[in-house]
Amino acid sequence: MGILNFLNTIFQSTLMSYIPYYFINKNSESNKKIVYLKFILCNFSIFISIYSINLYIGNSVMCVFAMHLANIAIISIFYNKNKVNALCGYSMLHLILQLSALLFSLIYSGYLVNLEFVKNSNIFTLYFIYAPQYILSYIIFKFRYKLYNLFLKIIKRNHYFEIILLVSFACDYISSINWLIYGNDNGMFKNFFIFLIFSFIIATTIYLVQLKNKIYEIQILNSSINLKNNELRAIKHDYGSQISYLYALHLM
Repeated sequence: MGILNFLNTIFQSTLMSYIPYYFINKNSESNKKIVYLKFILCNFSIFISIYSINLYIGNSVMCVFAMHLANIAIISIFYNKNKVNALCGYSMLHLILQLSALLFSLIYSGYLVNLEFVKNSNIFTLYFIYAPQYILSYIIFKFRYKLYNLFLKIIKRNHYFEIILLVSFACDYISSINWLIYGNDNGMFKNFFIFLIFSFIIATTIYLVQLKNKIYEIQILNSSINLKNNELRAIKHDYGSQISYLYALHLM
């Protein structure tokens, strides 16, 4: 399985660096050599990041978060001039891959765990981790333009970056909870993960309260603007009536 793990790391790092590159350079007229160089360096950095985290942290609840944060940092560095859109593209990809991994993990743990042919850990890894990732990676690359069209629709929304980033991290938490339930993680990682859950809930609550306050302020401003517009229309109507009256007097 060592070869498959190595190949999976290559596929993941290439896809995770290619999607942000594709999204922000699709219609760009930037210097192609510099753009390609950034893509290669970003790809290599993400590969080293994934490989190192797998090597030193291994399969644990912290592995998902460590990879996610490390990849965000790397993409932010290489695409710093357009990092919001680059990170949005990466987060969309990360969300799709995580949902796929979570789906197959739930299928295995809920329905197939007691079947004889999947009790072998190598068979489980091959058919429920690597194979779906390879197939999904090919589908994403094949239909990347459709993902790009979805990206164009998303960036037209208000607060799109915060929402897509929040959803991608929420998916990490769900995957980690699934790992804690069905996996064999050590106590330190479990306790740290529980701490992260409470921190995430607090941070999300604070953000939503701030967002609600901003929405309320915008609504007040919109009401004031509408009131001023109505006053200006009334003034315009009064002036128009006065001008018409004066013009009629002039004709007399």
